[in-house]
Amino acid sequence: MIIDVHSHAWPFPGGFSEDFIRQASGARANTTVDLTVTYEAYRATAPADTRTVVFGGKAKLSGVWIDNAYVADYVAAHPDTLIGFLSVDPTQPGWQDDLRHSHETLGLRGVKLLPMYAGFKVCDPLLDPLWEYCDALGLPVLMHTGTTFVRQAPLDCTFPRLIEPVALSIRGSGSFSPTSAIRGRASASSRSASTPTSTPTSAPYITGLSNSTKASCSSRNTASGTRSSSAPIIPSPP
Repeated sequence: MIIDVHSHAWPFPGGFSEDFIRQASGARANTTVDLTVTYEAYRATAPADTRTVVFGGKAKLSGVWIDNAYVADYVAAHPDTLIGFLSVDPTQPGWQDDLRHSHETLGLRGVKLLPMYAGFKVCDPLLDPLWEYCDALGLPVLMHTGTTFVRQAPLDCTFPRLIEPVALSIRGSGSFSPTSAIRGRASASSRSASTPTSTPTSAPYITGLSNSTKASCSSRNTASGTRSSSAPIIPSPP
């Protein structure tokens, strides 16, 4: 069996702002990009034994907003082959309610984050409730950590090194500690890229991919401390 961990369920053009579509179309002269996604088109190119993680995305800053109910309905039509992930934008009011509702009521089984598109850093304390929730319930988290064509999306929100202090603060089974996360964020801020770090070994999974490797949550003060974790960072497709 093949597990494809990165596919989309998008109502186009409804899930995108005019500005997003205009920027997405900029790479091709005199052409308006079509981001339409259909299950039939995807399955036509996928091996028969493929199961697929599918998500929409929420990032107000960049003009992306796909309701999690749309993803849940998309998955419900093909439950034998699709695994639905929810998306939240932590910069927007009500995101914690959205997180709980999308998992507990809509039945979506993981989380997709768009830090660069939405303009937040994954190591920001703003996200501590998300990590606590996902850690306690064993929800996997997939996040975009590459660059993008969207001009207003801040590059300093996308570096994969921002994931490290969060991953190192999670030991699994509901053991996420904001205090450990703060210590890890500060240590990551002061540590050079060549300094060895501990190696995570088990779930919950935090995934990402990028060619960029140096960044930090610079708002944290320098601190030190031993960090223990069992939350691996698993590469994902772009």
